[in-house]
Formats: sequence, structure tokens, C-alpha cells
Amino acid sequence: ADDEIQIDSTEGLNFFLAEWKTRHETAVPRLLLRAHLRITIYACIQLPKTDKAGTCDAYVKAVVGTQFAASDVKFRSLNPSWGVQQGGGRGSTGQTLLIDCRNAKD
Repeated sequence: ADDEIQIDSTEGLNFFLAEWKTRHETAVPRLLLRAHLRITIYACIQLPKTDKAGTCDAYVKAVVGTQFAASDVKFRSLNPSWGVQQGGGRGSTGQTLLIDCRNAKD
């Protein structure tokens, strides 16, 4: 639409708001913000024992709206480490980021 403006940075948003205030006497219009989210998964610690061997097959799942990213499963560990594993997605303002560390068999 003609009334849509793409802003790609905090500086761009600050510039837009400052310009709006100098040119208009009305309140700043409602903004719908979209962002690219990058998640870095490092490790989980002290997970509960979920199998007969006293370990856990862990993975991490992050959910924003209807999109999600999941890590690889780390088998037989109560303190799994992924090093650096990244996932990303797009969401909009008002959505909640949920991060959950789970047992692979659940």
C-alpha cells in the first residue's frame, strides 16, 4: 500500500518519529513492527532425569506465533550443550516468544 513505510533499523525508526513530529500536529500513527529474530542456543543445565538410565534426550524449541525453530536432539545428557546453533524467523509485534527445553520422547 502507498501508506506503508519500511524501516530497517533503530536509527531509521528514530528518524521517522522525529520527522513525523516536525511535520504533523497529530499523534504518531500506530506502527506494526516486524522483525527478524535470531536465536542462539548454547546449553541447558540440570535437566530432570526422564528415562530409566537417569538421563534425558534433550532438544530446544522456540515458538513465535505460528513459526518455530528446534535444535538437534542431544541424547543421554542432563547438561546438553549445542555450542552455537541458530534459528531465525519473522514475527510481528504482540507475539510472545516461547522457549522450551524438552525430552525428545515427550
